Order: sequence, then structure tokens, then C-alpha cells
Amino acid sequence: MLNKNLFILFFLTGAFCFSQNKQILYNYDEIPQSLLLNPATEIQSKLYVGVPLLSGVHLNAGISGITAYDLFAPDGVNFNNKVRDAIYQMGSNDVISSNLQMDIINVGFENKNPYNKVFYSFGIYQEIDFFMNWPRDPALLAYEGNINRIGQPFDLSHVAVEAEVLTVYHFGISKKIDKKLTVGARAKIYSSAYNINSTRNSGKFTTSLGTNNVYTHRIDTDMQFQSSGFPLIEDIEEDDFEYDPVSHIKKSMFLGGNLGLGLDLGLTYHLSEKLTLTGSVLDVGFIRQSKSPQSYSFKGDYTFEGFEFVFPEVVDVGGQLNDYWQDLKDELENMYYKDNNAYTTWRPIKFNGSIEYKFGIPYTEDCDCLFDDDVYMNAIGAHIFMVNRPTAPQAALTVFYTRRLFNFLTAKATYTVDKFSYTNVGFGVSFNYGNFNFYTLADNLLGYQNLADTHSVSAQIGFNYMMQ
Repeated sequence: MLNKNLFILFFLTGAFCFSQNKQILYNYDEIPQSLLLNPATEIQSKLYVGVPLLSGVHLNAGISGITAYDLFAPDGVNFNNKVRDAIYQMGSNDVISSNLQMDIINVGFENKNPYNKVFYSFGIYQEIDFFMNWPRDPALLAYEGNINRIGQPFDLSHVAVEAEVLTVYHFGISKKIDKKLTVGARAKIYSSAYNINSTRNSGKFTTSLGTNNVYTHRIDTDMQFQSSGFPLIEDIEEDDFEYDPVSHIKKSMFLGGNLGLGLDLGLTYHLSEKLTLTGSVLDVGFIRQSKSPQSYSFKGDYTFEGFEFVFPEVVDVGGQLNDYWQDLKDELENMYYKDNNAYTTWRPIKFNGSIEYKFGIPYTEDCDCLFDDDVYMNAIGAHIFMVNRPTAPQAALTVFYTRRLFNFLTAKATYTVDKFSYTNVGFGVSFNYGNFNFYTLADNLLGYQNLADTHSVSAQIGFNYMMQ
């Protein structure tokens, strides 16, 4: 059995991570960064330039199943007992997923042809993506051992994890086909610094009462762990080994990492002057993991009844030499395989869809005149988000209300139901001063009353230079 303190450290390390949904930013036309969620968004500017490194910084944190408060609440309960309760409480359907994204460069502009209006955008951003299903059965095996589950199999398919650190170069184009339809696409080049992948796992580990010994252990498994970008094990063992992870990440930023291609597609369709449908499919792409790839596989069916500490007979009943220890070693090695071949990973495909209804044409009290023929004070609607994951898609449903408070200020409120929370209330504002735009978005506001006792917290800020 693994040392419990090490297991607790692993458990806590995984307990504070992130989710990928950006429901407040989606359809927020006043914010140029919404183009990254739908390349057909009808941005309300003819030119924008994001402030480098500050035009879009998005981070949110969450975990389903438990919260940090469950472990650290000052309620007098022994900490080890809290960890035990949390491990038994979490199921194999609970997830820990993460996404951190930061714009490095983000620029967009409209062409000058009034008869063929096209909006172009391009930029670079860095992204960290992480996903893990809670490995319930392996966690129980590591925490308590197998003595209390004789005859009950531990399901090894609960192990599913993938992670990526990458830089994305992108170029998008959006074209207004007619008054009703706008379509858009975005091409991407991925340059990955690091990858970890172990998602196609299956098998069971079972302990039962033995015949030749007290217990019989049987493992029937097909598991694989892959990584790229990390130093090779054989290189680490060298005495003169040196490694600089910061230099490695910098190199990958300039297309020196594992390379791949991706595509985003989107549309905006006006059913009427006030009713609009939007949709997008993001990150339809792959990365060829070719920089220091390492793959470890453990596949086969093996039954073990314990070591024979009494040296076996030199000659077996058939008169052949008996080499018990060599046979045991060979059987285990036949189940294990390592290679350094390149492999391909697919980006987690994301889907967004929404319906929006606008109402309340604004006017001034002085002249009773419209600010703009197609500008409305209010908008309500619903937004659905899905992201493809190894075990099952993750989904979220949001209802929202957008309000134009002044010509220079709009606000958006959201309510979201997802795997992490049923009480997720979000709020965002976009503020324009001259040609400068500042926006700030915050999710799960009710959780700010006690951050330790919330399943997800999100915040996003950005600065842009814009021309109408």
C-alpha cells in the first residue's frame, strides 16, 4: 500500500484546478476577445489592438465532488478523517479540469471595401489545459489497500488524464454574407511545449482467496502513459545532465515545440431584427508529439500467488531445468513495453450555441433620437457549452441578461448550471473611454463569500485600443 501521506499530497495537489467555459465573454459583442469564442461574432469596432499580455487573461478554478472547505474547515474533525471521507465521497464521474489562457498579441481590423466587408483578426496566445477523471478505484486501492475488498475488482479504467502547455498562432476571417448571416473561420498553428496523455486505459485488479497461497492477485490490464517535451529518462540518468524548462517553453513559443494544426468555425444568424442565433465549433485539430516522446504500456493478463521463497527444484517433472525467477521476470517484462515513437493527440473540441432576444431601443430625453438604428438597451438569451473529454463530454447551460447602461458602458449577468455548481451567478462589464476599452468578468459570485467552500471561481480582465 502506498504511503498515506504521499497520497494525501497528491489528492490536495489535484484539488484546485480550472474549467474551460467562458459563458460571460461569449456573445459579448463589445469585447473583441469574444471573437476567439466565435469567429463570426459581429464586433462593434472597425479596429482593435489588444494591450500585449493584458488584452485577455482568463483563469477559473473548480473541482466537482468536494471543496477545500471540506478538508480545512475548523470544525475539530481530524484532518486524516476528512481526507478519508473525501476519497470515499468522490466518484469516478467527478472531474478535475483546467484551462488558463493569456493573450500575447491580439489584433483585428475591417477592410475598407464597403461592398465586401470582411473583418480580419490574428494573434498569439498561450494556453494550459488539464483534465483528470477522479480515479476512484485506484485511489481506494492506494489509500486502504485490498484487504477489505477480497473478490471485488478495482476498475483501472478510472485512470484518465491529459495535460498540455502550448502556444497558439491564429488568423481569423469574418464575412457578412447579407443582413441576416455572418460566417467566420479561424486557422491555428499549435506549438506544444509539454504533453501528458493517459486516456485509453482499461482493466481490473482483483484479489481473491488462493489455493497455493493465502491470496491470489490477478491483473488484466491495457494501460498506457505518454509524454512529450520532458527530458528522456535515460538522459536524466547521465551525470552531466542539465535541463532548463523556462528555455524550453520559450523555444516552443517560436514554433520550436510539437507542432499541430487546428480550425475554428462560427456563424451568426439573425432570425429577425431582434432574435439572433449563434454557434461555433472550436479547436478541431491535432498535435504531432515528436519532441522527446515517451510511451509506457502495461498490457496483459497475469495471476500472482506470491513469491516462492523456498528455492524450487533444479529439475522439473519433465526433466527440464527449472528457472523460476527468470520465468517470473520474463512474464512481467512481457506485459511492459516502452518506446520513443512520436504520437498524435487531438485537441479537446468545444461547441458553443446561443439564442438571444434584444429589446428596448434607446433614446435620449433631450432630442428623443436613437443612438443607432440597430442598438438595443437589453438582451436576454441562453447559451450552451460542451467540450469533448476522454470519458464523456462536459456541458454547461447558461441564461444571460445584457444591459446597455450608457453609450460607454454595458453590463452582463449570467446564471450557469454545470458539473461544478447549480448556483453559478456571473457578472461582467465593458467600459469604453475614448478609444480605450477595459473589461472585467467574474463568475460564481456567490462563492466569493467563502472561496474555500466553492466548487469554481473565475475571473477575466482585458485592455484594448479600439476605433469605431
